[in-house]
Amino acid sequence: MKPKSSEVAITIILQPFAFARRPLIDRLPGLDLPITFMYGDIDWMECEVAEMLCKAGKVKGKVYIVPDAGHHLYIENPVSCVANLLS
Repeated sequence: MKPKSSEVAITIILQPFAFARRPLIDRLPGLDLPITFMYGDIDWMECEVAEMLCKAGKVKGKVYIVPDAGHHLYIENPVSCVANLLS
């Protein structure tokens, strides 16, 4: 696994200025299909919103945390990534 790099740097640089124009938290509940959320265990993205949406029943889906992976979990741990998709 590669050490943290530009992905972390860009979030730090943009944090004071970046915001979602149309956040997914407002749009996902309108979808009538199951959604699989996947995050690496050292991902810079936070999984709390996805977990909250699933737990509250606003989204039909599951949240998976892929071990030994960052944001590009399909490269850093492809075996666990695919196993979660097939489960």
